[in-house]
Amino acid sequence: MARAKRSPKPRPPVLLRTLQRLSPLGEIAERAMFGGYALYLDGVIFALVFGDRLYFKVDDANRPLYEKAGMAPFQYETDSGTQALVSYWEVPDKVRGKPDEFRNWAQEAQRASRRLNAAKRRR
Repeated sequence: MARAKRSPKPRPPVLLRTLQRLSPLGEIAERAMFGGYALYLDGVIFALVFGDRLYFKVDDANRPLYEKAGMAPFQYETDSGTQALVSYWEVPDKVRGKPDEFRNWAQEAQRASRRLNAAKRRR
């Protein structure tokens, strides 16, 4: 007996809005990942979407912007408690609402990802 194909779960509105608003930067690929989505620009991961929240990649160069805006890193629950993925921080709503600034933050997240990848290769 053949199994019925399950319909893919609908993509969350924050993902759809992000893809639309960042489309001027180029083609953004999305990959389902652990109940959320990873976003790639030019093959470089730069963002995560979980539920209704968007997180951009950070390093020492762009983290102060997120800290100044009062944002926090991505957190998730495990059997041993709350864990934080400190290389991704939530994007402020006020930034998401300003197209040019939003694209600038996304580009800086991509640059942060490239810097971190380059540092890993040097080790």
